[in-house]
Amino acid sequence: MAQTTEGTGPGSVDRVKSRIVNGDVKDSNLRLATVLNGGTADLESVELIKAPDGTESSMDGKSLVIKGGEGYASNNEEDSADGGDVVISGGMQHANGNSGDVLINGGDSSTDFENSDAGDVVLRGGDGLGPGDSDGGDVTIRGGNCEAEGTDGEAGGVVIRGGNSSGSAGGDVGVFGGNSGSSDGEDYEGGRVTIQSGYGTQSGGTIQLTSGDGSQGGGAVSIQAGHAIDSGYGGNINIYGGDGINQGGGLHLGSGNGAQGGGDILIQAGNTSGSGKGGDIYMTAGNNGSQIILQSMVRMPIFATTTVRDELFPTPQMGCICFVQEVNSLTLYTGATWAVIGFVS
Repeated sequence: MAQTTEGTGPGSVDRVKSRIVNGDVKDSNLRLATVLNGGTADLESVELIKAPDGTESSMDGKSLVIKGGEGYASNNEEDSADGGDVVISGGMQHANGNSGDVLINGGDSSTDFENSDAGDVVLRGGDGLGPGDSDGGDVTIRGGNCEAEGTDGEAGGVVIRGGNSSGSAGGDVGVFGGNSGSSDGEDYEGGRVTIQSGYGTQSGGTIQLTSGDGSQGGGAVSIQAGHAIDSGYGGNINIYGGDGINQGGGLHLGSGNGAQGGGDILIQAGNTSGSGKGGDIYMTAGNNGSQIILQSMVRMPIFATTTVRDELFPTPQMGCICFVQEVNSLTLYTGATWAVIGFVS
C-alpha cells in the first residue's frame, strides 16, 4: 500500500491519500484515525489495475472505516469512560448561500453486468452487550430547527421514501417495532410504533395516510391489530375524534364514489369458533337527547322460515327484530319467545 500525507503545521493533518498499487493488498482497508484543526481528509479506495505479473485482475473494492476511539476505564471500578463520537457535518456558510449538505449514498450498480444490486445504506444503533440494564443505541432522524425569530422560515422536515422503478414494483417503506425476548423468564411487550403530529399554537398537525393512485386500481389502506398467539385477546383498534373546548372532533367514515357504483361500507363483528357467541355491534349516540339518524332505507334480517331463523340464531337477545317470510310477519324476541308484532298483507 502506498500512502501519502500532507500537513500545514505541527499537530495537523490537512490531506490523507491512500491507494493500492502493484497488487499490494495487505492492510487494504483504509482507516482515518484523527483529523485536526479543520483539515480535510480525502479517502478513496481504488481498484486494482494490474496484478504483480502485469495482467489485469478482478477484486472487490476496498472498505473505508471511520470509527471513534474506544474508551477504557482505569483500575478504579468507579471510573467510567465513553467511547469517542463520530461527527459528520456539512460546512456552515458565512455569506449569502446555503450551508453544506451531508450525503450518504450506497454505491450504484454497474450498467455493464446483469443481476447486480446497488449498495444499501444502513443506519443502526449499537448493541447493548453489557450485563444489567444495557440498552441498545437509538437511531434518531430529525429535521433541523428554525430558530431565527421574525422570519417566515420553517423547520426542516423528514422524508422517508422508497425508490422509484421504471420496470418493476416501487420500493417499499417499512416501519417496524422491535421484537421482545424472555431470556430471564419474564414476558415483555414488543416495541411500539408511534406516529404523532406536532403541537401548534393555531392547530395541531395533521396525520394523513394516503395510498397511491393506480391506472387500474388504487392502493388499499389496511389497519389490522395483532393476533393473540397462545392465549388472551386480540388487539383492539381504537379510532377517536379529539376533545374540543367548543365541540369535539367528528369521525367520518365514507366510501368512494364510482361511475358504475359507489363503494360499500362493511362493519362486521367477529365470529366465534367455540361455544360462546360472536361479537356484537353497538351504536350509541351522545347524551342530552342525541339521536342515531338513519337517512336511508334500512333492511332488517329476512328468513324464509322460523326454523332457519332459529338455526342461525339459536340464542337471540331481547329486542331482536326480523322478518319471517313463512308467516309474512315481523317478529320480536321478548327475552323468552318470538312474538309477532306486525303482518304484511
